[in-house]
Amino acid sequence: MGVCSSKDAEERQNLAIKEAKEAPDIDEGRKASIKKTVLECKKNVAESSEKLEAIWNKYRDDENDTLSERLPEFLRAIELDPDGAESFGFAWAIGHSQLGAITRKDWMEGLQNQGVESWESLLTWSQRLRMKIQNQKTYRSMYMWVFDYVKEESRKTVSREYAEPLWDVLLQPKFPLYDKWTKFMETKFEGKVVKRDLWNCIYDFAIEIGSNLESYDRQSGAWPVVIDEFYDFASMDKKNEGKQDKPTA
Repeated sequence: MGVCSSKDAEERQNLAIKEAKEAPDIDEGRKASIKKTVLECKKNVAESSEKLEAIWNKYRDDENDTLSERLPEFLRAIELDPDGAESFGFAWAIGHSQLGAITRKDWMEGLQNQGVESWESLLTWSQRLRMKIQNQKTYRSMYMWVFDYVKEESRKTVSREYAEPLWDVLLQPKFPLYDKWTKFMETKFEGKVVKRDLWNCIYDFAIEIGSNLESYDRQSGAWPVVIDEFYDFASMDKKNEGKQDKPTA
């Protein structure tokens, strides 16, 4: 039997209880089979928990029972880039809900729910995670998730000071016109916060339009005003570059 998470064990036990209630005359053989499955799952959870606890104790912060200061060290150990998108990929995959220190509970349950039960399976899982976030659809889902991950719970926006370094990590590798986007933000964008609509749409612009500005349809009304303004800025900047590149007579 493959690794069970604590959630799996609970679900299997609840299923066994439900089946027993709905079919009180269930034969003894079936009862024994259900009981054996539940016990094996619980045993699997206990064994994997011990192995994961050992890994946690090796990398957790010394002063607190959390993972924050030593998170980069841990990510490097499992061959994920602590300074790149993969660091967000790890938090996204284990279901860490808000930026900050990872608790023992979140770490243990998150990895067990991913089927991780040992150091070897952790390394295998991290390799799969790297491959997974290379998929465009998966990467987009992670990127959209980051907005909620970093924003304050009571707010609907992310401060510009947070958004711009995040774009350096998450958007720049995907956006051929990223230098123009940063220039636009520095010289034209006056807002102090970034709304979800802008966060999402600039990523979609990067993927759908890329450097092919001729394919942009501002008449469709599908893009927010800020993206229209960026399109105008980038188009003009590109024309000016073309003029500078022309040889003088």
